[in-house]
Amino acid sequence: MAQSCCFVFTTNHLPLWIEAEDRRYYVVEVDHGGHASGPQAAHFAALVARLLDFLADPASVKRLYNALIERPLPETFSAKTLNVERDATDVMRRIHDSSRQVTVDQLEEHLNDQEIGALPEANLVEFVRTSLNGNVNSIRHMMAELRWSKSKAKWGGVDYARAIWLKPGYSVDRGKLHGPNGFEEPITDHLSKTEADITL
Repeated sequence: MAQSCCFVFTTNHLPLWIEAEDRRYYVVEVDHGGHASGPQAAHFAALVARLLDFLADPASVKRLYNALIERPLPETFSAKTLNVERDATDVMRRIHDSSRQVTVDQLEEHLNDQEIGALPEANLVEFVRTSLNGNVNSIRHMMAELRWSKSKAKWGGVDYARAIWLKPGYSVDRGKLHGPNGFEEPITDHLSKTEADITL
């Protein structure tokens, strides 16, 4: 027999640990003035007391259960997956928008400013270390989040392959960088311009 479970968590703080597009959590914001120093503290305390009295009676719990079990569900509801694009609440959108690390945003902005299709890993390491004050071991995670891919190529007269990162939609083959809309350029030319133009 298949088993399943559902947990309900409450928190006084915005759960920013939830990652963007995480489908495991449906977050509902229940803000009110009934906190200890709020303008409706006494009213809310009385409401909680009535609720506890209600739940202490098994017959009341049964009526609540019957009401919930008979509640019609919308056709878009799925118990197996959460469509965060369609069904996210306002607080979920705030959480998802805030979940990405600041360093990833800064790196993405910098890469977009350069208008490049490929970048030597050595340049990237230097930028992350000096400009972002980041851990270079986090590069692979940040670049994966930005959907860049890592490859090896020879350029600049060196007879051994070196690591480069490729922007989404770009690839390197036989010494040439290929990109969208038929873009093609010798990788040496592209990376020499990149190294000259990028300000680290």
